[in-house]
Amino acid sequence: MPTAWVTLPPGTTAVGRSANCALWQENNPTAEAMGPYGCTLPGIIVPKGQVTNFALTLRVGDVVTHAKGGVQLVWGPDPADSHRPAFDPNSRNDSAVLTVN
Repeated sequence: MPTAWVTLPPGTTAVGRSANCALWQENNPTAEAMGPYGCTLPGIIVPKGQVTNFALTLRVGDVVTHAKGGVQLVWGPDPADSHRPAFDPNSRNDSAVLTVN
């Protein structure tokens, strides 16, 4: 199942999330605030043009200039166990930077 893997920018903590996002490490108070989070996409494939909304509410605790986290599409429960399907050989369009200024 495709998942948006979200790594929070340094200096931020998660204080809220949408129902389709879950903490990768459940029952870990440190990870609760720091993540990463897996946000599920509906279905087994992602059709071109599909839009899936999810939200993570962040609190900025420490100001880090141009703090960068990221979002990555993974084909499994986490990037370490991701198996790219044959129909999507291009990994260059699977990620984006999350910047907090």
